Amino acid sequence: MRARSTLFREQKKIEGESLLAYEIEEVYPERNAVKVKSLTPQPVSPAFVKNRAITQMREEIQKGAAWLKDFCWALRYCESVTDPFVISELPFAIEGTGKLEQSIRHPDTLVIFPLCWQACLFGSLRRFDIETDKFSVEDMRTSRRKYRAWAKSFILSPVEFSDF
Repeated sequence: MRARSTLFREQKKIEGESLLAYEIEEVYPERNAVKVKSLTPQPVSPAFVKNRAITQMREEIQKGAAWLKDFCWALRYCESVTDPFVISELPFAIEGTGKLEQSIRHPDTLVIFPLCWQACLFGSLRRFDIETDKFSVEDMRTSRRKYRAWAKSFILSPVEFSDF
């Protein structure tokens, strides 16, 4: 999820823009050598930066999210588009205390993963008493308020809200 976020792409773009490289002018396979255009490294092209960011994104996605395997999951749903789950630029949110590395190992931490306007997964190291249940109107309001507080760029919802 992190690898697909806007923040990840922006970080990789910034990293890539600071790269310097030597441009190879000629390759000599018989001598296992190359001739470079200049002995001074130059900034890489925007196309290189973009391709590098995509490659790093693919590598990150390939790693998977092994840390999520220890979580118990509960599905919460709503029945009305007028009272939906919302999403922001964050593919999922982690509600806990302390640094991320410590927070994801704490039993009170909650992972919130909206699937669509009708459904949201909640993850915890503790088991849920009820694994699938309808969310109450008040729980839906709380969920939207939290997502509004976490959002930096946008909130996506099928309807406009006044309870943010």
